[in-house]
Amino acid sequence: MAAGFELLGEQGEAGLTIEALISCLDVTKGSFYHHFKNRTAYSVELLGYWEQEMTQGIIDQANVEVTPKERMERLTRITVDADNPQLEVAIRAWALRDPVVREFQEKVDKKRMAYCVLLCDGLTKNKAEAKMWGELVFTVFVGAQQTIPALRGKRLAKLYGELQRLYEAAM
Repeated sequence: MAAGFELLGEQGEAGLTIEALISCLDVTKGSFYHHFKNRTAYSVELLGYWEQEMTQGIIDQANVEVTPKERMERLTRITVDADNPQLEVAIRAWALRDPVVREFQEKVDKKRMAYCVLLCDGLTKNKAEAKMWGELVFTVFVGAQQTIPALRGKRLAKLYGELQRLYEAAM
């Protein structure tokens, strides 16, 4: 799956061809077709892996912490350290053209947003405020990836820190 993510992140969906994949992996077309019926089947598996690893896997890592505040801090660190905005941007762009990819993107967005809201709910106990702050945290995540160039590293960490400061001041 790493080769697919690399191609997708570097070249977008158009670069995610069977020829490019077999070249990266140094395998034959027959070997590819032994594992996947076609490119669509490969794409569905790739997106399922993305959903599991880049969403549920990250949620699981954050949930190692005990308190909602610690979980939010860990989620922020994971997000800053991941440094893969080009992959997320490529998938989001692909979702604009492909209904199957759009379904994955919507499911991932809902899950990520719900997790941010859940963490904020644990911090405030006010459902309306938790929803607003959770949505704000998630849209900062998406927006930071979509800027050109993407906001990364220390700059992104500083933005999250300021968001946390504003949140704590509002509570």
